[in-house]
Amino acid sequence: MSRKNIAILLFLCCSIALYSQEAIKLQQKNAIYYNKKGWESLESGNAYSAIVAFQSALAQNPKYKEALLGLGYAYIHTEGYAESVKLFDTVLKLYPNNEQALLGMAKAYTGLGRYREAMKIYDTLNELSYTNNESRYGMAYLYYKMGKLLWAKRMLNRILQNDPYYYNALLLYADIKAKDKRFDDAIELVKKAIDAKETYPDAFVKLAELLYLKYYYSGDKAYLNQAVDELQKALIINKTHLQANRDMGYLLYVQGDYQNAISYYEAIVTHYPHIASNEILYNLGLMYEYKGDINQSLNYYQKAQSKDNLNSLIAMKMRQLSLLEHIKIGHPVRIQSSADDFTSSQELRKKGFPDLSMLFVRLSLSLNPNNTTARQELMRIYETLGYFELYYDEIKKMHTLNPTQKTQDMMSIAVMKRRDNLFFRLGYDKEELPRDVPLVLVLNFNPDVAVPAFADAGAIIANSINFAMGQFGRYRNFSLSQRQAITKEFPSNNLDDILSMLNDKINANELPPISYILYGEYTLSGRYIEISAQLMDIKTGVVIARYNESDNTKYSLQTVSLDIAKNLYSTIPYWGKIQSYSDDMVAINLGSIDGIEIDSMLETFVDNEDSINSEKPRKKVILQVKEVDTRVLLAKPLNPKDIDLLSKGQEVYPVEKRRAKKIK
Repeated sequence: MSRKNIAILLFLCCSIALYSQEAIKLQQKNAIYYNKKGWESLESGNAYSAIVAFQSALAQNPKYKEALLGLGYAYIHTEGYAESVKLFDTVLKLYPNNEQALLGMAKAYTGLGRYREAMKIYDTLNELSYTNNESRYGMAYLYYKMGKLLWAKRMLNRILQNDPYYYNALLLYADIKAKDKRFDDAIELVKKAIDAKETYPDAFVKLAELLYLKYYYSGDKAYLNQAVDELQKALIINKTHLQANRDMGYLLYVQGDYQNAISYYEAIVTHYPHIASNEILYNLGLMYEYKGDINQSLNYYQKAQSKDNLNSLIAMKMRQLSLLEHIKIGHPVRIQSSADDFTSSQELRKKGFPDLSMLFVRLSLSLNPNNTTARQELMRIYETLGYFELYYDEIKKMHTLNPTQKTQDMMSIAVMKRRDNLFFRLGYDKEELPRDVPLVLVLNFNPDVAVPAFADAGAIIANSINFAMGQFGRYRNFSLSQRQAITKEFPSNNLDDILSMLNDKINANELPPISYILYGEYTLSGRYIEISAQLMDIKTGVVIARYNESDNTKYSLQTVSLDIAKNLYSTIPYWGKIQSYSDDMVAINLGSIDGIEIDSMLETFVDNEDSINSEKPRKKVILQVKEVDTRVLLAKPLNPKDIDLLSKGQEVYPVEKRRAKKIK
């Protein structure tokens, strides 16, 4: 080999060696570079860019602490809380008691609704003397999510004393003001945040939400248009901003522009596949439902449920889609859902939850009327409760749907038993017995945030409560389809506007006389559901009862719905009417389903010679129940002479039991 060739070979070898060393240096520089870029993106509010940068850094160094922390915080910004918990856990295994990892874990637990665990971590941070505005803000947000608004305000005041323009504190304080419906004060705080960081998108999103709330309670579409404008500003700053895309999708849904709403929800799925969560998939399903594409809608609802098959709200949505007849009887989804609900009912029965078990049996049968096993279980329940009329009705339905020799024999035995039944003896087997207990309308519940995670959750919760109410007496309620039709006509969510419209329709005989409305607010966090409800007398506008129920199990929505229905049963003022009378007794359309028993006392008020044309109060007549059936009873006046004062159509009330107060 010539000297010239040897020289060339040596040059090439040296060049390759030097290039390899530089490549190693460049790779190390790139991990650091990507980490730096990630934190810069996170600081400027661009979580999507931050995620890409941190993932690039970790691809080169999987144990890079700062990148692990950064990716965890980026996922918190995009609500990928479960993913962020894994990352912070990795850091804590490598670096126990790392303050940033602990703070991130606390924030992630707060997002998941695991408030007790989050509080424990904040206690640990206090013990480690790690207290700064960031950790104080985390505590304030936790208090806010827990409903401890006074504590949240105290923590925020402390932050703003240290830094009057602390961005996140101003936005959270705006949320607290909005809860008190002080929207203008909240908007001022948001504008202050915009002044502090005008290139950050979060404050523009918050401003849009506050403007939407002004529209929500006033019906003024100018606020809705302004809200859309603010979201467009946020998306110009950062087109991948999670909340801006979600809010825009929701506002377009409110405007009825379902196709464009789909594009914004799909953008979230594209940019953040790690949180293509049940909420986003659910909202995509809802948009297709409103477009009339039930098959595509069902596809997305099933995808949403597969993300969390224990989410009771998504499960109830699937069932309500069937009950509102968007999915026909016999569809595989209805049959499977019916079977699942019957399995749940038996599981709950074994665990000692008879009322909840009954609710699932009713739900199972509503989804699939041909589910003979479920119908037999409901018949068993009615027979145990002594509701013979309802038991007999179920036998008739079963024989009509699937006539067999067995059902014929059951019918024959029931017909014989019916002859001794008060309902039959009074002739109500041939004519319908009216129910005069108060009629209750359930309004859609309002979210505790401007833009709910599940776009129509308020209606789903209202429908769920409405279904649970069908299990009890003492009141009547509308069918699911009737309730939805009525609430869709409301001009706004302002209660005064709703009451005005309802009274106009009742006076015009377009609606039956409604006695009470049930309305309120809900909170959702993972599977946790909390409902704050109020029962209002529609004539007087007086709130006569308040209820607060919450649950965090796989049956959370059904549980809180049933609890609200039970509360109504226990507290609602109710009445019946005299249907007929004889020489010594009257028949009244109340019964055992209303909690009336033999020897129960009832009362009615009548005009007599002393009270007519005078200021004297009407006479009270006390009646004692002598015989009771499911929905009808016989009662006798304590004073036999009072029978002559009674007439058909008079209202009759249960005698209120008063207890003596203990003197202290």
